[in-house]
Amino acid sequence: MGEGKPASSSKDAQELHIPLADPMSVDSAEAPKNADLDATLARMAAEKSSAQKEEQAALFISGSDEFQKISRGTDESSGSAPWVLTFADLMSLLLCFFILLFAMAELDVKKFTAVAQSLSGALGGGKVIYIRESGSTGMDLQNPSFMKESQQRMETEYYAAELRKDLDEEIKQQKLKVEDVGQVITIHILQHGSFEPASATLNPAFLVTAKKIRDALVNIPGNLTVAGHTDNQPIATDRFLSNWELSGARAFSVINELLKDEVLPATRFVLTGHADTHPRAPNDSEENREKNRRVEIIIDQRSQTGEEQASYEFLRQNLSPEVIRGNIEVQSNR
Repeated sequence: MGEGKPASSSKDAQELHIPLADPMSVDSAEAPKNADLDATLARMAAEKSSAQKEEQAALFISGSDEFQKISRGTDESSGSAPWVLTFADLMSLLLCFFILLFAMAELDVKKFTAVAQSLSGALGGGKVIYIRESGSTGMDLQNPSFMKESQQRMETEYYAAELRKDLDEEIKQQKLKVEDVGQVITIHILQHGSFEPASATLNPAFLVTAKKIRDALVNIPGNLTVAGHTDNQPIATDRFLSNWELSGARAFSVINELLKDEVLPATRFVLTGHADTHPRAPNDSEENREKNRRVEIIIDQRSQTGEEQASYEFLRQNLSPEVIRGNIEVQSNR
């Protein structure tokens, strides 16, 4: 019995023995089949992906709800959907459009003019179209006279800005004030620091300011009118019988100072005295009366056009008999 067991074990071993093939020979035989299989699977995946893209595009164009389901599924899996970028671009364009509409709704003419003037200087001093505060039509932009007037007004604003820059210190000290309206620039010489009450003599401390005004006016074209103004308080002194004389004398003192050094031709000047007939503020307080006591240097850069020319022709026509007889002569100085 003891010897039978080994025999049985030997038989079992023979039955269980399975000859194995060489691994290298198996890999060599199966490699071409695997490569063909991989290529076929890749081709099938590409065709499926292309078909899915075409199907999604067709659903998107048709507006089908199925595309939204697919998009939501893509959004959940990848974190973003393809339509998000298009939607964001559309919102950005709409935002820019409404910002432009808002910017064009209300145009601040003064700010626009300042910006246009700055850009003109930065880009080489090109021509800039001036926009009227009351609004202008497309026909105005085609009108040569309007274009000329626009350019002239822009030049006036430029000269006014230069004056403010040259006289900045005196303006901060409230000795002067510079204003421009249309093609007219006005330098207000306030009584503060220039004249003593009831006096037409310039204070010595103001002579430096007068020289700065004279030097600044050299490079600014236009006819110069120096006008004296007073408040409504009556005056009667040994030198001045009324405010008319006082206003004229103060204007003369300013002209006399501006004509020094002969840098400004006397032919540019006109002297006027207005007394209290052109107040800047009601003469109901000492502060307002001080505002009215002033001398103005008016720089008129208007050309002989429009209302001035019409007035000139009107006078010549209505006074023609006296003009023919030589009793009256009508001239235009502008």
